[in-house]
Order: sequence, then structure tokens, then C-alpha cells
Amino acid sequence: MDKVINDITNLARSIVEAVILATPAPGSPPYWALIGALLALVALLFIWLLLRLVGAGRIKSAPVNDEPNITFMDVSAQTAAEAKAAALAHGDKDDVVPLQDIAAAPTGEASTDAPVASNDAQLASGFTFFKKRSAAEASRTETANLEDDVFLLGLEQEMLATRQLYLDGLISKEVYVTETRALYDKAQTRMT
Repeated sequence: MDKVINDITNLARSIVEAVILATPAPGSPPYWALIGALLALVALLFIWLLLRLVGAGRIKSAPVNDEPNITFMDVSAQTAAEAKAAALAHGDKDDVVPLQDIAAAPTGEASTDAPVASNDAQLASGFTFFKKRSAAEASRTETANLEDDVFLLGLEQEMLATRQLYLDGLISKEVYVTETRALYDKAQTRMT
């Protein structure tokens, strides 16, 4: 073992002597070129080492916020759209009448059994004449009821989304209470 150590020491000594003898004289142009090359090599090694440490996770880089900024309005709009789609999916397709079809429907269609008070038929003596609602009027009220249900489902989903944001710690208690009250007020104004 001592022989191997002595051989390695002699080899290293001969390499160092050769490098010292081959070094140009200080102040000469080859000397400055050699110093510049050594500094560039050290800089490249330092950059390589830094990249390896960052890639291995030993050095933490600045946190990157990859999460998109989500506003309350984004959550509300998405929730309302999902609630509307769910309501339409669960309802019978024949019962859902688009608003364009209601506006274009003629008024003289077959009537339903529900009587409606005529605005122009009320007499001064207190008597009121009733006439049967047309199918278009009936479908308008059914569509209005469906729209109210979809609206309320959307508000419910928004409230649940707000609650989840609060439980996840993404919004404060004050924001949660304010948004919930605003949604409640929306529901109250829609239903009155």
C-alpha cells in the first residue's frame, strides 16, 4: 500500500513540475491569456455546479406562482353556468322552452285550465271576468319559474363555492360574510 501511495505522489509531483516549467513568465501576453482561460473555466464550472444544485433541489429558486388568479366573479359565473346546465339536463327536454320561442309564439294557441284575471276586464262594480290562459302564457310562467329555479340554484352553488373558498383559507371571514350577504340580497330582490 505504501508503494502505491509513493507512486501516486511521484506522478503528481512530476505533473506539477511540468506545469510550473511550462507556465509563461508573468506579465507576458501568453501569461494573461492563460489566466483569462483559467478564470473562464472556473466561471463555467461554477455555473454548471449552480445549475446542478438547482436542478437537484438543494437550492430553492424563487417561488413561481403557477396558479391562475381566480376572482369571485369567475367562480360565480362558472357555478351559475354549471347549475343552469344541470337544471336543463335533469329537466324534460320537451318542457324547456327557450325564451325566443316564447316571444315568437302566437297568442291564440290552445288554452290551459288555469284562469287568469284580465287586466282590461275588471268592472267598476268589483266584478272580475276571468279568461283561460293561452299555452304561450302558461309556458311563459313555467319558463319564468324554471328561470327562477335556475337562478336560485346558481346562487346556491355560488354560496357553496364561497363557503369552500373560506374553508380552504383562500378568503377571509369578512369577505365570506360580505359575499354571502350579497348573494342573499340578490335572491331576496329576485323573489320579491
